[in-house]
Amino acid sequence: MKTIGDASDYRILPILRNLWGSLVGRVPKVVKIPFLGEISIGYKWGEVSPSDVLYDLNDLLGKRQSQAWIVLDKIDEIFPMDAAARNEALSHLMQTCMECQSTYKNIKFRVFLRSDIWASLSFTNKTHLSDKTLNLRWDRDRLRSLLLKRALVNDDVLEYCKNKLQDCKDFDVDTMRVETQEAVFYTIFDSQIYKGANEATSLGWMIERATDSLGGVYPREMIMYGNISSERQVIPRHDCLIEGASIRDAYYEVSRLRCENYLAEFPAFNGHFEAFSGKTTSQFSRDELVSMFKGLEPRFEAAVRELSTNVGLLRPLDGKSYATAERFQIPRLYVAGLGIVTRGRP
Repeated sequence: MKTIGDASDYRILPILRNLWGSLVGRVPKVVKIPFLGEISIGYKWGEVSPSDVLYDLNDLLGKRQSQAWIVLDKIDEIFPMDAAARNEALSHLMQTCMECQSTYKNIKFRVFLRSDIWASLSFTNKTHLSDKTLNLRWDRDRLRSLLLKRALVNDDVLEYCKNKLQDCKDFDVDTMRVETQEAVFYTIFDSQIYKGANEATSLGWMIERATDSLGGVYPREMIMYGNISSERQVIPRHDCLIEGASIRDAYYEVSRLRCENYLAEFPAFNGHFEAFSGKTTSQFSRDELVSMFKGLEPRFEAAVRELSTNVGLLRPLDGKSYATAERFQIPRLYVAGLGIVTRGRP
């Protein structure tokens, strides 16, 4: 915060120190860390020095021939309504982590960031991290396991599945075979939204409608499908707890919440999002988008680039990039939430 100039008034520091003293006691000079024992942390003016803490931890780890990880998660939630400020803060954070990594060889920093935010960051020596990044993706098996774990925590759901699948002895999702997971999943959820040999399974249907234009599908929307569809289901069917119609109806709420929560992180594009409201198709030509975005900032080229490569709202068609594509698709995840009215199935 000091680096980016957002903490010019330092009076908050003595306030926090006094508050700590009132509630907890004096700032400790020795802290017990479970896997390291006791370590002194306060030598400078009786205050805690992060540099001293890291130095001593690194030294002690080296003597024990061990390493420690410092994991940073949910940091993309800072400045949620100001992408520029967030990017600047995170860029400085990444530089700090790189400097600490080189200074404290036994302490490894692990930072979790959304891929779209990582792509938007700009800082010195970012390319040095290119071969040190790992892209975590949620595939079909992991998403199914996620929903099962959450559902089977409920004792009534677990008992229902045991009664329906009496040949199944193992209801630990982590040790289940894929075939068993499938059987349990489709005991809880209807096997299909629409019946037919060529129709998608309910899991596939949900995944398709939780995927953005970058191909990303995340737990939040899948969990929403589970929670909302279970609320829609008044009386369980004889062969499953949640029928296809309830999952189908949950789509509209999932799409609305996705647009309200995620797209709110990009206030600069509010006008662009509103331009889709009332449209009767989810496909648009480049000329149509030019007309829809006329007079808006950012202007057309910059808007299409961001909506395609970072936001995940526009998918270029015909295998082309956003710069050359003549047609674009709005993923089903956003269609209802943006107020696009299409005929037929959601």
